[in-house]
Amino acid sequence: MSGWFTIPIITQMSDMSVMMILCVFCLGGCLGSFANAAAMRLVRKEDIIYQPSRCRTCKRPLHILENLPFIGWLRKRGMCHCGTIKLPYRYVLVELAFAGLIVIYTLTMPAMTAIGFSIAAIFIGISMLTDAEAMILHPTLLSILAIIGMIFAVIGSVFPNMGFASPISWHLTPIQALWGCAVGAVTPLSINLLYRLVRGRNGFGEGDFWMLGAIGAWVGWQGALSILVLAAASAALCGLFMILTGKASILTRLPFGIFLGGVFILWSIFLM
Repeated sequence: MSGWFTIPIITQMSDMSVMMILCVFCLGGCLGSFANAAAMRLVRKEDIIYQPSRCRTCKRPLHILENLPFIGWLRKRGMCHCGTIKLPYRYVLVELAFAGLIVIYTLTMPAMTAIGFSIAAIFIGISMLTDAEAMILHPTLLSILAIIGMIFAVIGSVFPNMGFASPISWHLTPIQALWGCAVGAVTPLSINLLYRLVRGRNGFGEGDFWMLGAIGAWVGWQGALSILVLAAASAALCGLFMILTGKASILTRLPFGIFLGGVFILWSIFLM
């Protein structure tokens, strides 16, 4: 894989107007705002497409200024519309994280790759948020993510001679994307079956198979296995810290999707 992140960001910024960077930053904030809203509604089994945004306390629909990323949260000083409850910092932090991530993708990746991984980040972000709040990973959402990854691989294969640095290029062939999806799904499933034979309980949640399978369609089977190992190591260290600080026990379940998604995002920035 090519080290896109090694391209000096300062050099890239000199070629791109400040206004363009600001637009990309705002777009990323909007994507983060959508991820927040979609995750909240999926956990509560609400419509994520057609239902207008509203105050969770008084149910009044929000107007456009209240829906703007960063600004909506700051205008109310982190309070809901009617001032009854304080909103978690998670909302503005997710918006800032998405804004920064999309800017990094734009500055360091070919155009098609930046667009593709920006789309993937939305699905991964929603999945991480639903897993954090309710330990839920939605198979339908992750299946769509896998299909989109394969579509980008097919599109990239149409332009095989344009070179890796071309705006229209992709790092996987359709076969590699398919293998990545299969290996990503089957590996944790196999590990889980073995774990059940030994310990009599599941080691992975069902959604974890879907998530790593979807990730495999974007990074290939080698990337999927590497992300699984790094995510498992991160989860183990986190669990150990929580046990030592008295915040968990050996039987405490952790939302593994957070670790898979987090490592995938870091992978896309530093190792792709």
